[in-house]
Amino acid sequence: MKIELAKKLGFCFGVKRAIKLAEENKNSYTFGPLIHNKQEIDRLKNNFNVGLKKDLSDFKTSDKLIIRTHGIEKKI
Repeated sequence: MKIELAKKLGFCFGVKRAIKLAEENKNSYTFGPLIHNKQEIDRLKNNFNVGLKKDLSDFKTSDKLIIRTHGIEKKI
C-alpha cells in the first residue's frame, strides 16, 4: 500500500487556538475533551496539568475552565 501525505498536515486553526489556550492556562480543566486526540489530551495533562472533567458539578468555583472546541449546550 502506498500512503501519500498532504503537503500541509496538522490541526486546523480552531484546534491550534484551543491547544494554545490550554498551554497558556496551566492547572486548568476542560469541560469534556478539548479535542478528539487522546495523545494531545495526554500531553496537555502531563506537560501543563490540564485536566478533564465531564460533569459541571465536578467543578469548584476556583477552577479554571476551558470550553472544548466542540462547544457546549446553550443551557449549560
